[in-house]
Amino acid sequence: MYADYYDPFTASNKGHVWNQKIHSFLVRIGLVRSTADPCFYNAMRNMYIMLGMDDLLIAGKNGWDVANVKASFAEDFEMKDLDQLEDILGMRITRSPNGEISIDQSGYISFEDLNDTECRIQGRCRRR
Repeated sequence: MYADYYDPFTASNKGHVWNQKIHSFLVRIGLVRSTADPCFYNAMRNMYIMLGMDDLLIAGKNGWDVANVKASFAEDFEMKDLDQLEDILGMRITRSPNGEISIDQSGYISFEDLNDTECRIQGRCRRR
């Protein structure tokens, strides 16, 4: 999901203003900021929100709760719902038909990008 907020202040202050606004909103709808990571919020009903630079991730066990949070966001922010997560922070997310979720970083590993000389020098390039 992507949420956008118009800020009339300068670019140097924009991040701080945005953080205050989104924090107030998340607390108002019942989420609590993590003491370990200020970009991570959770709720008692097993819902989690992770803030990024220009986006956020909503995860929850109950689709109804997630839908309600998205609706609340839409009331207060101009947003674009990107639907189910496919990648984040360089990790690829895949779902099997039976509901299992897998996470990998295969995008970082590409034997096609390495030539034979690099493989011989590094001595680590092996295909399985």
